[in-house]
Amino acid sequence: MSAELIATLSAFITLGFGMVASAAWMIRRIDTSTESLRTDLGGRIDKVDSRIDKVDARIDKVDARIDKVDSRLDKLDDRLEGLGREITDVKVSVARWEGPRPHLLTAK
Repeated sequence: MSAELIATLSAFITLGFGMVASAAWMIRRIDTSTESLRTDLGGRIDKVDSRIDKVDARIDKVDARIDKVDSRLDKLDDRLEGLGREITDVKVSVARWEGPRPHLLTAK
């Protein structure tokens, strides 16, 4: 083997190792960055989850209150329907008692 061939091969081998080493360094650096992002985002997501849980609890309370109001409104609707029937009966009774309305113009 000639000296030029050995120098060329050793240069390619050195460049190859350098490229592999730089790729490994970049991968390790990316892994470190991603891990720190995961821990940071994990903490933030936990905070958001706790806030969402609090909002869900508040919504459940509001739903319970709405259900109570709905049941009260149903009872009130029933009472108003009964009252409407009674008022209609009273109107009919009063109309029978008073008789027909007098006409302003009478036919001859």
